[in-house]
Amino acid sequence: MAICEMITVQVAPGKLEEFHDFWVRESLPYWEKHGIKHIGSWESMIGNDQNEVIRMFEFRDFTHYEQWRKFLAEDEEGKRLRKKLTPYLLKSKRLILRPY
Repeated sequence: MAICEMITVQVAPGKLEEFHDFWVRESLPYWEKHGIKHIGSWESMIGNDQNEVIRMFEFRDFTHYEQWRKFLAEDEEGKRLRKKLTPYLLKSKRLILRPY
């Protein structure tokens, strides 16, 4: 059964456009190159959190997700991308969602 990962990040003030550019230019191609389906990205319009970005990804099942996370932790390109991403982020959280 397919599952989704929802990643919510709060981007540092003044960094939102750079963050979006980095995503389109470097992060999204990396995820797609490795077969991870990007469902969509959203920005908060109303609410308490400013500069909040939400991204959703689909995985075949939880095993697929675990394999991706293990690969991401060990892959040199993934490590480089995470290091470049760090200055943009104030906080982040992940949720794994399953249909019911």
